[in-house]
Amino acid sequence: MTSKRSKSFSQIPASSGGYIELLAGIKQRVTTAQVRAHLAVSRELNLLYWQIGLDIVVRQKQEGWGKSVVERLAADIQRAFPGIAGFSGLNIWRMRAFYLAWGSLAQFCRSLRQNWKIKPRRSHHLQICHSL
Repeated sequence: MTSKRSKSFSQIPASSGGYIELLAGIKQRVTTAQVRAHLAVSRELNLLYWQIGLDIVVRQKQEGWGKSVVERLAADIQRAFPGIAGFSGLNIWRMRAFYLAWGSLAQFCRSLRQNWKIKPRRSHHLQICHSL
């Protein structure tokens, strides 16, 4: 019984136009998928950090919580997720600051888009505004 097999690696010329196009297309799709995945992760983490900052600001105002809540949150989050990075007290303070900064920046971006009729894809900063 002899079965037909596809060509082996050595029988496909590396200089073959069809092969080169196939490889280039696959490499481009892999690169595109990697960039999209990184952007999705970055977007989700930024949203998480912004929401954590919002939660802290709101609770501090409503509940009258002081500075110690940040350190306690850091300790409790690290205990709940052993080995997780990015949730030190300092980083949680940065999340709070991030929310405070982006809250006012969102208002600025809305005003910029409405009053100046700028297309948001013209610069990196306007792309950020466009995503809000």
